Amino acid sequence: MSALEEVVQVHSGQTVVLVAHKVICKVLICHALELDNCHFWRMEQDNAAVNIFVRLAGGYLVKCVNDICHLEDSARGR
Repeated sequence: MSALEEVVQVHSGQTVVLVAHKVICKVLICHALELDNCHFWRMEQDNAAVNIFVRLAGGYLVKCVNDICHLEDSARGR
């Protein structure tokens, strides 16, 4: 989490794209939602999913989680 906070601080006011594996994404989602990691197994995170967070003074605004609308139907397994 300290690495995330460092990126946010260094790039304050900018849009930043982070690319990570599913496990890291789920940990970041828990952090943004102020949930402890016991909630890790209660959320889905598909391959190539997009999550959008906005840094606010008191934490994060979660705008989007596990968005895969940019993928073709065949890539989504549908």
